[in-house]
Amino acid sequence: MIGDVAYVRARLEEAGATLFALPSRGVWPAGYRTAWPAMAELIEERGWGDAVMRLPAPSPAQIGRMDEVDRWISELVTDPLNRRILRARTFINPRTGQPVISWRALAKMTNKDHKGLMRRFDRALERLAEAMSPMSPPDVSYLVRVGDATANVANSPRRSGHVC
Repeated sequence: MIGDVAYVRARLEEAGATLFALPSRGVWPAGYRTAWPAMAELIEERGWGDAVMRLPAPSPAQIGRMDEVDRWISELVTDPLNRRILRARTFINPRTGQPVISWRALAKMTNKDHKGLMRRFDRALERLAEAMSPMSPPDVSYLVRVGDATANVANSPRRSGHVC
């Protein structure tokens, strides 16, 4: 349920895991390549090493939920340090289920005490959940349905001068 701290934390962690799983090749253009045949079969035959499996690319629904959580943090969390703490601690490695940035590493990055950051993280989660609790589903009563198209168009917010 929206407004529950456990729900908000789970959504933040899911967004961090989705961000971690996005395919990324870096910010530079691709380097030189070769047209030689693939060597995967040769590597497997000779036992030269265990291949590291890539994470599956996130689905469009997961990416949409990640973007929604990013909007929550951007719009509802006003303190820049709280935003940084929330984003850093919810960046989760999907393979291990653990945060990528430890409390001590975050403390070193922010020049704060790691115990204080833990308390601040908990308070920021609670405040985010409180800010989300009064959120109600958007008013969609003006949407046109097939059967009653003429009745709802006249009452539409766009017709009455409201800006969406």
